[in-house]
Amino acid sequence: MKNSLASKVLDGLIWSFFERFSSQVVSVIVAIVLARLLEPRYYGVIAMVTVFITLGDILANSGFGRAVVQKKNASKEDYDNAFFLSILISSTVYVILFISAPYIAEFYGIEELSMIVRVMALRVPISSFYSIQQAYIQKAMLFRNFFLASLSAAIGSGVIGITLALLGYGIWALVAQALSNSILSTLVLFYISKWRPSWKVRREGLRDIFSFGSKLIESEIIANAMTTIRTMIMAKMYTPSDLAYYDQGQRYTGIVVGNLSTAINRVMLPVYSSMQDDITLLRDKVRTSIRVGIFFMAPMMLGLFAVADNLIVTLLTEKWIMATPYLQIFSLYYLTRPFESIANQALIARGHVKSSFYVMVLINVISFVSMMIVMILSLDVLAFAKSILIGTIVSVLSFSYCMKRYLRYKFLDQLKDIGSSIMIAAVMSSVTSLVGHVFVSSLLNLVVQVVVGIIIYIGIAFCFKLSAMTYLVKKLKSR
Repeated sequence: MKNSLASKVLDGLIWSFFERFSSQVVSVIVAIVLARLLEPRYYGVIAMVTVFITLGDILANSGFGRAVVQKKNASKEDYDNAFFLSILISSTVYVILFISAPYIAEFYGIEELSMIVRVMALRVPISSFYSIQQAYIQKAMLFRNFFLASLSAAIGSGVIGITLALLGYGIWALVAQALSNSILSTLVLFYISKWRPSWKVRREGLRDIFSFGSKLIESEIIANAMTTIRTMIMAKMYTPSDLAYYDQGQRYTGIVVGNLSTAINRVMLPVYSSMQDDITLLRDKVRTSIRVGIFFMAPMMLGLFAVADNLIVTLLTEKWIMATPYLQIFSLYYLTRPFESIANQALIARGHVKSSFYVMVLINVISFVSMMIVMILSLDVLAFAKSILIGTIVSVLSFSYCMKRYLRYKFLDQLKDIGSSIMIAAVMSSVTSLVGHVFVSSLLNLVVQVVVGIIIYIGIAFCFKLSAMTYLVKKLKSR
């Protein structure tokens, strides 16, 4: 049984990470091409709109699918109930966004925002179809299907976006790319998934799904509240170009984090939920997940920190060089994200949704205070961005406490599991920074930095027999 579960987990992680990696490689290529073709201010405008679309998506689609995944013995009726709730709420959210669009445009003083909001908001009801299909596949651990849907959508939407950019449609190329990605991924997943909604819902079932799902939605709203408020304030205080540089710095670190965190979260929530009654087994699995997650995340984030300037110039040209410090800030911001994400998934699997909620509230309160200080002192946009690091510190400390309390995961063990890979990555990053300006060509410097970084990180990990490295090698050899 354990071997079967371990095999499913490894297969799921491999397929899920491969799905994220392949689709994001395509997305990165598309983003680079579009960034070269379009003006920076367009990205700032889209970032303003995305805040409201993301909030609507959280309200409609972030809780009910996950509630079904968390349920130990979910039935077809549970999926139908979750689907009904998602459709109902997403339709309501779209109507609200449609009506609010002119007021959003007036708030920012950008007339074209009204139509952009109304078009991009269509992603919310479309995503409600996707979210329950996603829950079904996630529960059954059929992660190969995600690969097919995501890659198809990334390629198709990329072609649409680049074509419209070349034809001179400007900002609407970005709108079309985002919307077509949601449509294509939903259609492909619907085609290859076995689950179909029957609309046979029961009041008792709706109540159960809504009760747990609404708690998850509350946590997601709190978790994303600070990002939403921060973007809204930045858009009001600074120029669209400032917001565009900030957004680009977040985008490329976010792609790396999205790949790893999504892969881990999709696979591990159903796994953790199946172990929710065995705290020792759950703790061991959580520790392994954290070691592996940090093992991959640390070199990627600290590596990005070291190569930031060469990467920006090589990929996006000199016109985006102002995005470099933001890329470095977000590299530090996301450094410990696997620990935070895995800890949160473990809390949810154990049924401690309120604890997860309280942690998110604390993080956002501290982040809000730090942001208000920056505003009161009228500091520049870079200082505004740096204030997010305070939230990361609070997040790590809070989840560390929860892991000690609910999983009996000792602080010293947490420090060992997190710190080993980060220390090696820090050494790698320091050396990589020193060789970043040897040549005149940014591309050549970047290539040298990447090669040197990989050799140093893998070499030190092997020399010190890092536990995550040993675990991965052992698992791959046993396949």
